[in-house]
Amino acid sequence: MLPPLHEILAHIETLPDSALLTEDEAAAYLRLASQTLANDRATHRLGIPFCRLGRTIRYPKGDVFNWRKSHTVLTDAA
Repeated sequence: MLPPLHEILAHIETLPDSALLTEDEAAAYLRLASQTLANDRATHRLGIPFCRLGRTIRYPKGDVFNWRKSHTVLTDAA
């Protein structure tokens, strides 16, 4: 069982940008299901950067943060 979301996010914030996040950590940070990340690795539809280390999948924290920033949409409040 995973720890509560706020604990995962607090842990991620303390890591350096060079840290490699697990799939569960990356999913929690991006507020996506782990299956969405798995689908993206197969289809490259979202283009979330990841590393394959043998059979292990990791997500570079800095790359994931930059990907999220580059996909932020700003709108004018009406």
